[in-house]
Amino acid sequence: GMTVGNAQRLIARELIARQLVKDPQVSIFIEEFATQGITVYGEVNAPGIYPLMGPHRLYDAISAAGGLTPKSGRTVTVMHAGQRDHPEVVVLANIHATDDPLEHANVPIYPGDTIVVSKAGMVYVLGEVNKPGAFLMEDNTSISVLKATALAGGTTKLASLKGSLILRKSLAGTTETRIPLDKIYHGKAQDLQLHAEDIVFVPLSNIRNYGAMGLQGAIQAAVYSIYAFQLH
Repeated sequence: GMTVGNAQRLIARELIARQLVKDPQVSIFIEEFATQGITVYGEVNAPGIYPLMGPHRLYDAISAAGGLTPKSGRTVTVMHAGQRDHPEVVVLANIHATDDPLEHANVPIYPGDTIVVSKAGMVYVLGEVNKPGAFLMEDNTSISVLKATALAGGTTKLASLKGSLILRKSLAGTTETRIPLDKIYHGKAQDLQLHAEDIVFVPLSNIRNYGAMGLQGAIQAAVYSIYAFQLH
């Protein structure tokens, strides 16, 4: 369970203590790593433990786990053996980096390490839009209400642009924020930025169309459909 450096120093101290060598110079070379694998989980196609022999790089481990899924984020957490309290956070792509971001992110990996690939943020657009569903926040960047609505195929003719909502989960529960989607469309109001897991809900223009369910019931149905989507 020791590192190579610690084992070298221990052997050197023992040689001196037993009066076998006065000034020992100890070098240990690992011929084969076989007792510990590299654990890879999160947004990879085949999470599990992989017996990669000898030191490798981050991309070797991700490749062994079948590569990244379409829902993967750009952040990877590497927990090195013996240093679990000090995880190394790696960004796979950084367009602002001055050097090659891919090589910079390809950090060394050793047996016993654990690699966790994050999930990309998602936003959901539901209600009176042509293509309701979930949309990835590519590269974990922000996405605006206008862009999310466009990805959902735009609003239908029956949509209530003035009554649209952003549903945001927090520790205190789900908050509702009305958005002037009509004014945003015409550039008369600022386009709002969405957070990961936000829901944009566009209701019908005539509240009576909801029948006995009401607006709150429609919102709850929208939230339920999100959970159903995530389980699927």
